Amino acid sequence: MVTMQRFGEDNISWVVREGALDFWHDNWMGSGALCDKVEVFHDHSVVDFVDQRAWNVDMLHQFLDGELVTQVLEIDPPTDRGNDTMVWALTNSGVFSTASAYSLIRQSNDNSWLFGRIWQQGLPVKVSFFMLRLLQGRLPLMDRLKRFGVCGPSRCLCCQNPQEEDLNHVFCSGEGARLVWRHFESTAGEFSGVHTVRHMVWSCWLRRGTNDRVKFLHNILPSVVCWVLWKARNEGVFEGRKMRIRPTVNRIVQFLHDFLQSRFPGVQPSAPTWEGLLLELGSHQRRMVIRPVYWVTPRRGYKLNSDGCSRGNPGRSGGGGLVRDSRGNFVFGYAEPFGVITSMQAELRALLWGVRHCVIRGCLELHLEADSLTLVHIVQGTSACPWRLQRDLDELMMFKQYFTSITHCYREANAPADRLANFGADSSTGHVFNTFSELPQLVRGAIRLDRLGFPTFRTRCLA
Repeated sequence: MVTMQRFGEDNISWVVREGALDFWHDNWMGSGALCDKVEVFHDHSVVDFVDQRAWNVDMLHQFLDGELVTQVLEIDPPTDRGNDTMVWALTNSGVFSTASAYSLIRQSNDNSWLFGRIWQQGLPVKVSFFMLRLLQGRLPLMDRLKRFGVCGPSRCLCCQNPQEEDLNHVFCSGEGARLVWRHFESTAGEFSGVHTVRHMVWSCWLRRGTNDRVKFLHNILPSVVCWVLWKARNEGVFEGRKMRIRPTVNRIVQFLHDFLQSRFPGVQPSAPTWEGLLLELGSHQRRMVIRPVYWVTPRRGYKLNSDGCSRGNPGRSGGGGLVRDSRGNFVFGYAEPFGVITSMQAELRALLWGVRHCVIRGCLELHLEADSLTLVHIVQGTSACPWRLQRDLDELMMFKQYFTSITHCYREANAPADRLANFGADSSTGHVFNTFSELPQLVRGAIRLDRLGFPTFRTRCLA
């Protein structure tokens, strides 16, 4: 219990607002309690280290070394807006979930390529579990049951001259299994040198596909074949029915049809054989849809287009945006580096930065536009805000009286803001562009095209 308590405490964080929480014992920085990083500490609240809404650097240096002071200064100081909120750091919502705690404690490190291929969307879970047991050698075959003292007939039912039943014989090297697998060879004799079920499974999974549907087919083929062979074996053992090759192959192909339709609802395969199915799916071509996208001027007031980027998510990031009036005239633009944060944090900070400066400049009848639909939904209140973004969102909503609406646009219609965001990520300091001539050349070109009503083209690939 004590060990698990430590796991839990390390992942409890805070959304700092008024700063009334304990400076030394609460994990308000997100990197652990400060009392564990110093030898001597006192009784302070976070707000005690704030002077006129800024960190009291001299006081921080009295109690912390230079590295810790730098970490504190990277965090925005508390304000007097609302109460501090405890959050669970392992979920976006900040609400504790048993699943996230279990994942933390379990500390899974299963990077097996082999076992990772078992789980496929569209393949029934019972088939995946069956394959997991098969590859781990945990199916109740007679050779394995003997180890537990269970005696019974050990001869197989798939060969003319019955042999001893074991895992590889039932699913790979037996006469019945050989004849079934032969119908699913890419080239004649492909499986002639394969003598173990693992080797057979690997051979199928290493095949290359020309598109997602063919790749999916190769990925599920070993599971489906082994599943049907297992059912045929059990029908022989418990019902006395001898396995017939052609009906077994047809049954496998029918399962492949069903699972393809489950994974790709628009697919209606009709080929009755494996070769025909591969040919039918391999000839499928994706359809490209190209549509023009326009930037639209605001009916009145000003429009703020913003964008953020993060190279690595989290990674080196920046944000940018520009304001234009109802005639499409440029008012001002900006580009800011944000350090190492996530793409969603960069999107929100770029929007917040633009709104701040619009208010300062008196551009008060604002329409906001962003190419992140998630951000738009968060600001509109139709989606929950991740706890890491809560403070920035709280500040943005303080300016709600100054913007009339926020809408989503496609990235292609947000080209000037996108270029400014990348310009900010590449810069070491922020830039404010007060005149059109100060803007980077590519941004000026994109603004001219927007004002003239030229479209950019959005390409979408349909399955």
